Amino acid sequence: MKKVFKGMFQRKEQTKAEVKEKWSGESGTRLSYPTACLKVERELKEIIHDYCDGLTCEVGCGDGRIAALFDPRTYMGLDINANSISKAKESLPMHDLRKINWEDSYPLASTYLFFTVLLHIPDAEIDAIIKKLSNKVVVIEAMGRWLRDYGRGNNYQRDPIEYRALFKKHGFKETCFIQCSSTNYPFYFNGQVFKK
Repeated sequence: MKKVFKGMFQRKEQTKAEVKEKWSGESGTRLSYPTACLKVERELKEIIHDYCDGLTCEVGCGDGRIAALFDPRTYMGLDINANSISKAKESLPMHDLRKINWEDSYPLASTYLFFTVLLHIPDAEIDAIIKKLSNKVVVIEAMGRWLRDYGRGNNYQRDPIEYRALFKKHGFKETCFIQCSSTNYPFYFNGQVFKK
């Protein structure tokens, strides 16, 4: 089925406080993830298994939508939304799932995974997130600055070249670029792997 985008969405630049309020659940917004939108394709599973090694810390794990792809002994999920963490713990009691605050440091891990998370971080705040990271980072999301105009008006998609520059500034080098198709969207998901 062909998807057609009509018109442009109104962009609204958000402050750190607005983003924090939305994703932490403090605004009362119910963040639900329809099952149809959470289908994890075989390619995505392969990327996760091929590039997430050792203890993987998924930053922005939400309700644990992809946590089940990991052995509980090698996975830690972090999120600023207490309700999402509570829901994740109910369905995945063996996984290490933690509620954190926006300003908290991340626990030490071999790999940090951001699955469709960094595109929600405003440009003014992205450096503060990357500064907290070490070792290996895997970013998987729909990339391309053009997507900002076709999203919900408050997403911050970046081009892969922008992520290369941002991570390089903090001592990381890109070691891999992956593209995988998605049946849920009319574009590709990209994966980038960075190492310090």
